[in-house]
Amino acid sequence: MTQEMTADFQPLPTSTLEYMQARRAQLHALVALNFPDSELTHSAADFELLQRSVDADLLEAEDVAGWEAMGIAFGDGLTTMVPGLAWAQVTDQFGTDAVLRYQATTLQIGVVTMLLKRAEANEVINVAHLAQWLKTFIEDKAHEYR
Repeated sequence: MTQEMTADFQPLPTSTLEYMQARRAQLHALVALNFPDSELTHSAADFELLQRSVDADLLEAEDVAGWEAMGIAFGDGLTTMVPGLAWAQVTDQFGTDAVLRYQATTLQIGVVTMLLKRAEANEVINVAHLAQWLKTFIEDKAHEYR
């Protein structure tokens, strides 16, 4: 017998919003220090700057907070690239996390740790490609999520 997975979506609580803002501020400071001619805009335009940060090896694979900041910025960019994608809190069999949720579906993307997991696995990170792949996936598969 298969057990159906359930997910409870809620707005992000204040504590999570504050945590995410602190991570954004951390990334803003890192960018300002290393790329003084550039600034994060919390849009898809940031993908190039995030890629520059990856290519410059600004973060060690073990820098969880730094990679989470990159994941949050990546998620912010995705929300401007994909209409209907928004931050939410999900509670499911794996715990409670901040995710991107597509409209009122169960489609969720764990972007906060998406880049971190790739960095820990020493995988090549192509920010623009990953964003485009996710956009296409949502457009092609969102109807399968209820």
